[in-house]
Amino acid sequence: MKANKNLMGGFGNHIDLLNTMGGGLSMTSVNLAETQHGYVIKVKTPSLQGEAYQIEVNQNQLIIYTILNNHAELLAEQEENTQRVLIPSFIRSFPLPPFVDKDRIEAVFEAGELKVIVPKNPQPEEKPRKIEIRYN
Repeated sequence: MKANKNLMGGFGNHIDLLNTMGGGLSMTSVNLAETQHGYVIKVKTPSLQGEAYQIEVNQNQLIIYTILNNHAELLAEQEENTQRVLIPSFIRSFPLPPFVDKDRIEAVFEAGELKVIVPKNPQPEEKPRKIEIRYN
């Protein structure tokens, strides 16, 4: 009996589709681009909605992570005296250079994609100046 080569070739795609439909996750894609005015970080996980994403600035780090809805519900339902460890399903950390404006970081979720805009601080142009020499 001969095995059909095409049968096994498409099997992996079906596994991913079934995994996603059954509540699993597809791979998260992250793209980082620099623009004239700052940076744009695009994060996309096909099976997640915008409510799953969390964004934090901690010191000089921008942290983007996801928590699945059922984990968030478990956290909300837990008793105050019980401690649980909540493990994100995706986490990515980006170091923030000193010339970005941390206070103006924005995020938009649109068409299944999270877009984080990290603006640069406007840098004043440095003009050459003459340094006078003092004589004592």
